[in-house]
Amino acid sequence: MGNAYGDIFQRNTIEADWKEIAVISALIAMGQFDQLGVHYVMALRVGVTVEQLKGILLHLVPAIGAPRIITAFNILLETIEEIQ
Repeated sequence: MGNAYGDIFQRNTIEADWKEIAVISALIAMGQFDQLGVHYVMALRVGVTVEQLKGILLHLVPAIGAPRIITAFNILLETIEEIQ
């Protein structure tokens, strides 16, 4: 059995930006915010824009709820500030 980063992330059935969007969405849905900043950075590195990330968060509000999205949005703002 392999590991997520070694095996799953190396597969090319979906593009890197889609992989990061999926992971970001799942982390937020589960309330697992510890690794969210890392995946925001990875998403930006593979071409997802800040505006797209904000749009994804907005799109997730009805499915996940405002409290988790507010937390995720604040982490996004912190992440952007750290990398600038």
